[in-house]
Amino acid sequence: MGIPNDLVDNFSEQKPAQNRGQNNNDRRYILLGLRIVGEFGVTIAAPVVFFAWLGKRLDQKYGTEPWLLILGFVMAFGLSALIIWRRAKQIGKEYEALK
Repeated sequence: MGIPNDLVDNFSEQKPAQNRGQNNNDRRYILLGLRIVGEFGVTIAAPVVFFAWLGKRLDQKYGTEPWLLILGFVMAFGLSALIIWRRAKQIGKEYEALK
């Protein structure tokens, strides 16, 4: 018992040149998507960590717990939203250029 010849022939055929170009284009879309995930993840995480830490420290120093921590989260949200909005517009232009 072996593998039928027609399956072996179909599997071993080279992809046409047009499909190789399509795969390269797909790769660019995938890389753009991965870059977006990485950038946006850092854009959200970094301000949250920094402003939460700062708010907590200031709360301890001035005895205002938890108000400055909450203010830190609000500031982190605003900053992250602004950065993501600006970056999304730039990435939209890059995406259009890939087409």
